[in-house]
Amino acid sequence: MPLPEITEDIINDLASGASLSKGYNYFHSGTVEKVWIEKGAYNAHVQGSELYTVTISRNKDDLQTDCTCPYDWGGVCKHIVAAMLAICHNKKIKEHKKDVVDIKFLIEKVDTGRLKKFLLEKLSTDSELLEDLKIFARGKEETGVSAKKYKDGILSQFKGLKGIEYYYDHYHDSYEHPVSEIVDSFTEIAEKYSAQENYKEAIKIYQGICDACTECLQDNKLEEHFDDIHYVAQEAFNSMAENIRNLSPLKDKKTYFDYLIRAYKAFEDKSVFKNVFLTAVNTSEEADYILNKSADDLIPPIKLNLSITKGDAEAVYSYGEKYYKEYLAMAIPLSEFYLKNKFRDKAIDTAEKAIEIIQSKRKDFRFHFGLSDDIEGLREFLDKCYTSESDYPKIIENLVMLLDLKRDIAYYQKLKKVIKTEQEKNSILERVEKLLSGDHELLFKIYSLENDYESMLKLAGNSVQFDIFHSIVKKIRDRYQEKCFELYKKKINQFTEDVKKRDAYKQAAYWLKLMKEIPETQDKFRKYIEHLREKYKRRHAFIEEIKGI
Repeated sequence: MPLPEITEDIINDLASGASLSKGYNYFHSGTVEKVWIEKGAYNAHVQGSELYTVTISRNKDDLQTDCTCPYDWGGVCKHIVAAMLAICHNKKIKEHKKDVVDIKFLIEKVDTGRLKKFLLEKLSTDSELLEDLKIFARGKEETGVSAKKYKDGILSQFKGLKGIEYYYDHYHDSYEHPVSEIVDSFTEIAEKYSAQENYKEAIKIYQGICDACTECLQDNKLEEHFDDIHYVAQEAFNSMAENIRNLSPLKDKKTYFDYLIRAYKAFEDKSVFKNVFLTAVNTSEEADYILNKSADDLIPPIKLNLSITKGDAEAVYSYGEKYYKEYLAMAIPLSEFYLKNKFRDKAIDTAEKAIEIIQSKRKDFRFHFGLSDDIEGLREFLDKCYTSESDYPKIIENLVMLLDLKRDIAYYQKLKKVIKTEQEKNSILERVEKLLSGDHELLFKIYSLENDYESMLKLAGNSVQFDIFHSIVKKIRDRYQEKCFELYKKKINQFTEDVKKRDAYKQAAYWLKLMKEIPETQDKFRKYIEHLREKYKRRHAFIEEIKGI
């Protein structure tokens, strides 16, 4: 997959004002320690209160960003901004594959004796590297450490946890996630064993995590940490299942299946296991083993998925029809099973009935949460099933609803291809505008597809305070020079008049540079910037920021 395009315009669209300003400061102060390319994505190490890892990739037409920091307050964080700026300016970007090629060349070039000497020197001073070598050298052979010993090691650290407030500092900006920090040291080792196909050792570590979490969730002294403990338990059960899946044959997996059944009975939240059994199971024989051992104990969604894996059509139909209206997550696999077995009408009917139930439940606030994923999945399933010949009105309605749910321009593009008349298109667009009234970014994409410049101009006027503003103005400024100039003035005045901070002045200078690019407005721009220099001549920091523009 090609690397994502990254420009300063894109950065400004993604970040809030605060993150943008801090990100620029991070970049200019040299906190971006390394940038490299791996598996079609940019990666970066950015030094903050600790070393954070940033990943920037492309998913279809969308830019995907991730950072290991705890920031969750709208837009991308300052570390992502700094990393993206480093990429824009080509700072230390390395192609990871080239690094690997260079390493292979060096290993082949150095004779065995000198290579051993080098390893001895490095391993003598790097305990972490030594542990990695031990795991690598062991291969698929298990250690003598039991799952219980792993559990005891984790428990001893859990028991030492303090109250949540201990882990916060000013403005909750650097919450340390203590439960995750404890567990991460164990999961990192498990992942290294798994990479060497030593799945049984990895499973023991995950079992230790799961058992420790299960016990701690019954300890009221750790009540403040229950959410974090529950989360890491769920992750560990899923990771354990992935490693079990890699084992074969069934006789090697029975012990682990038996453990999962016992853990399922002991763990209070059964929904945690919704995907665990399905992930661990490869064959109909394995599904049959679990069903025979625990069918009466399993919640219906798990039992249905195992029945599907087993291939027992009669059980799937009878069990699915009995319970899917109560457990709406069952509707998707049941509908897919119907479709797979060429019962298209039944598949559609099941999915549509489930959507009706969800919509009625969503009117009740108590049932609102947790239903969005189900309805999205069902509508995506129907999108695959409907045909324009027999389901035209349903296709239109379903795509409009998917556009509202997923906020993905791809569904509007599908609508454009399906809609038959201009009148119908205008009616649907009017409806879509109401549904997406607060989503300026998606509306901008829609108007761009339609080449609707008047709507874009109106949207720009309503988006002055949002990150998407510049992208809209850039699209329309050649057509509406005067109006775009006035919109930029409105934007800049927010920073010059309302706030007296250096960060605000930097923002004002940034927008002035963009304003300067509007065609055929040079005289107006010169007069405007002279006005600003005169009006704010006593604000020396501001005058310094706009010097040279």
